[in-house]
Amino acid sequence: VDVFMRLFGQEDEDGQMFETCLECLRTVYTLLSAVLPDQEGNNAVIFTQLEPKILPLIVEILKDEGLSFLEEGLEILTLYTYCSHSLSENVWKLFPELIKSYYDLELYDYLPFLLAPLDNYVSHGTQTFLAHPEYVKNVFDIIRQYMQDDNAREKDCHSAAKLISVLFQNCRGHLDEYLPGSLSMVLHKLQVSETTALRILLVDCLGDFMFYNAALTIQLMDTNKATPQVVRSWIGCLDQMTRLYDKRVAAIGLIFMMQTVASNPQQQTSVFQLSPEIVRALVHLLQDIHNHQVKVEQEQLQLEEERKIITGQLQNKDGSYRESIQQLLSGEGGTDQDAADVDDIRDTITNTQFFKGIMEELKATQHDPREADDNELEEENISTPLDEINEFLLFGQTMLGVNSSNKAVFERVVGQLDDQTRQGLTQLMQKAQV
Repeated sequence: VDVFMRLFGQEDEDGQMFETCLECLRTVYTLLSAVLPDQEGNNAVIFTQLEPKILPLIVEILKDEGLSFLEEGLEILTLYTYCSHSLSENVWKLFPELIKSYYDLELYDYLPFLLAPLDNYVSHGTQTFLAHPEYVKNVFDIIRQYMQDDNAREKDCHSAAKLISVLFQNCRGHLDEYLPGSLSMVLHKLQVSETTALRILLVDCLGDFMFYNAALTIQLMDTNKATPQVVRSWIGCLDQMTRLYDKRVAAIGLIFMMQTVASNPQQQTSVFQLSPEIVRALVHLLQDIHNHQVKVEQEQLQLEEERKIITGQLQNKDGSYRESIQQLLSGEGGTDQDAADVDDIRDTITNTQFFKGIMEELKATQHDPREADDNELEEENISTPLDEINEFLLFGQTMLGVNSSNKAVFERVVGQLDDQTRQGLTQLMQKAQV
């Protein structure tokens, strides 16, 4: 860190100082990644103690002179906004700086890099975020720049759609004033989108709107008589989904739609007429999700083996590895042997699938997100409020509720299912009764 701050901004005729600064940032990022706090909060104190060193570095990078290092700086900021579920006051001071830099430096091509820290500010500091209405407005203003522009590149709209999902997943009950406009933007983009990837991210938003407030979302769609077309387009995208995340968001969103049938048996919304199509799609989708989860569990066994390798590497013979990293990052010293040990361990860590999984979870990819294929969505290991939902149990309970509150609708649904789908529905309802 000290080397970077000393060289930053100096004249660099041959580009050597730039390369040195870049390597400093990459080393800081890798070492911080190796001591991320776990679920019990171990190592969190390291991040707190290093704030006086690391955060001023990020502030400098967010200025015009630091534009060449912006991607690396944002990756480090991603770590700091990710590492704690209670962001410090100093970390929050960077939020307005981030927004200011976005407009002052016209960082419109950098939204994929801004996505991860903005996501973490919202998801890890939700109450503070909501306590500042200007912060909420800042993020929605950025989203509008892309979602309301028919000429915006679809790869940029990917990040805008993901931000919509983050907001409505984490801020339930607090964004009612933004729901009509967000729904309108998403439905418009669905009509003009050219790639499967963007359409899937947009229907993810529909699922998140239903999770946020299904009754209000359906009411808004019914006002424009758009519900049948939207739901059928949504169902039509299910077979094109390859990521488990998208499948789960779709399932949960459609289940919340069906819950409105159980909770308002006398209210004849368009969902009543669409119920057979929704239930049929859900039964098949839940079976697909089950098969996908089995495959993921098998892959996790391999990652666990590599995690054990890393755990062994994180302890040198006197048990002071983490202290050595902290000393090196803070500029407090450390022997040449400490530095050599850290280099060896860093090489071991970065070559494992486990480390790559951490990078995916942080959404800090090693390639340029702006160069990603417009029509491909990479699997992401991310945590969301939807993780707490068991979609299989929720669906079974929802259909039991429909059967109890509106027998006619339930019989109409079952009567339009083929034998195999009807059997799958029965099994899901039976499991919900256990």
